[in-house]
Amino acid sequence: MFNKLHVWQQGAGLIEVLAGTVVVTVGLLSVASLQTGLVTGSGNNKIRSEALALAGQKLEEFNSAAGKTAYEANIEGNFTDTIQGLNTEFTRTWAIRDDPAFTPSLTPRKKISVQVIWEGEGPEAERSVGLTSGIAWVDPLKTAVLTEVNAAKAQGGGVAPVKPAAAAAAPLGLEIEALTLPPGTTPGKDKQVKLTIKSINEEKATILVLEQIAKDSHFYATAQLNPFASGPGAISVFECESLNCRFVDNILGGVPLRIAGTVYSTSGNGLGLIQVLWSANGAARQCYTQLSQSTGTGTLQAEALAYECLVAGNCNVTADGVNGCYPDTAVADEQINAYRVPPGGEYGAVGLLGLNDQAGHEEQVCFLENLADPAIFYNPSGGLNTAYLEPAGKRNYAAKRFMRENGSNQVQTEGINRSYSGHDFLISAKALTPAGNQICKDHASLLAITPAPRDITRTLAQAQANTVLPEKFSSGGAAHTVTGLVTRSGVGLSLFVAESGSCYLNNAGVISTEASQFACVGLEPEVLIEGASADYPQGDASAFAECSAKPAETICAWPESFVKP
Repeated sequence: MFNKLHVWQQGAGLIEVLAGTVVVTVGLLSVASLQTGLVTGSGNNKIRSEALALAGQKLEEFNSAAGKTAYEANIEGNFTDTIQGLNTEFTRTWAIRDDPAFTPSLTPRKKISVQVIWEGEGPEAERSVGLTSGIAWVDPLKTAVLTEVNAAKAQGGGVAPVKPAAAAAAPLGLEIEALTLPPGTTPGKDKQVKLTIKSINEEKATILVLEQIAKDSHFYATAQLNPFASGPGAISVFECESLNCRFVDNILGGVPLRIAGTVYSTSGNGLGLIQVLWSANGAARQCYTQLSQSTGTGTLQAEALAYECLVAGNCNVTADGVNGCYPDTAVADEQINAYRVPPGGEYGAVGLLGLNDQAGHEEQVCFLENLADPAIFYNPSGGLNTAYLEPAGKRNYAAKRFMRENGSNQVQTEGINRSYSGHDFLISAKALTPAGNQICKDHASLLAITPAPRDITRTLAQAQANTVLPEKFSSGGAAHTVTGLVTRSGVGLSLFVAESGSCYLNNAGVISTEASQFACVGLEPEVLIEGASADYPQGDASAFAECSAKPAETICAWPESFVKP
């Protein structure tokens, strides 16, 4: 028996059709939304890129301004302009702020902040961008780059030096293979050495005769023309250790000087990470260092690191051959003037890098001021300026010249123009004041050392030439403190203990505020204080006023005549 099989052919139902339509519609809308987002995002990105370009363009205007006059024309203030872009209008604002130097020895800067604003599309559109930069004017002949010589070639205790941009490592196309000394040479002891400069692309080596710049120095120099010389009259200085040397710098003022001493550490953290640098004119030069034998007593041991920093002087007012000045036949005064070397050469600071600031292992640097009685200087109620108690890791070097012009006094800063040795640092464990000072005093006493003061200042009268002086050795001693009153000082009072101490006033370092008290520390039992303000001394004065004081006496009242009562 056969059953008839019926096969029914059914079409799509209405519900399925509607569902498919919804899916297709949603897909099309998503694609359209995505395309709209991409177009909008692309437009916003183009606008943002144009805004960034406008901000960068304004910064570049400041960066590319040539000359000191153009730099100083950038006065403080807020400024605005409007620019029509490709797709929208931009409002560009920029602010100029004078930014003080990080240290007194470095160049002040101008901080430039630029912001570009526009009306964007969409609720989350980015409607502003900003860029910030800092600019400084530095004499092109004094600019430098912090370029370290190949550390793999460093031998002994020497560290790789920093060289200025003007002093190229070698002429273009000349690749230096080695700077060597003959066997039997003892750098640091020999007064004269012969340096062989061997280059890869020249068969014949260059021989230079180098002269030691100071007793026991590892710096050797020559005024001979050589592959490293930056020009006529340049003195090329090399750092030599064992039988190898490294080029350091070209000195353009006719005399290479040095600052030397020892860094002692009782902190327990060692000296392996400590670097010593000389900073001047907005650049830095790494100093020679060599680990020395540890010292101390049974209860306190200290690691020691000898250091030596190269400093550039100026011989154009110093006689030939005096205190290291090269003769005019090698470096003429006209050449020094053509290089625009500042009076006295460089002023700056010797600083320590690598101090430990990790909790439980913090370090502090002790100076002569920290060996004085804290009660004399430190007054929590705001009496005397406590700036000397604030952490510092550098020692400043400068000459200060008294100038009286048009009825007003000025103190002009010049190069130090002198070598110094025995300028020690002491690193100890850090503690809050006054306990930190007590640690400095105790450790310095146990080690029988006296760190030099924070500020080494030469004082010059208005008509006094800033000549190169003989090297000054600091033999140490006790810290002596004196205090006194200031009456009618006027604004801008400055007090100095020349080359052996420093002074602090109770105006918190604000020169526009008159001071009424002073406290000074020095190495001698009788401290000679020199000073002047913008207003006093009056009359035809052309030199700092002087006053001698002993710790047990409170003389030096500094009346308006600035003479000892």
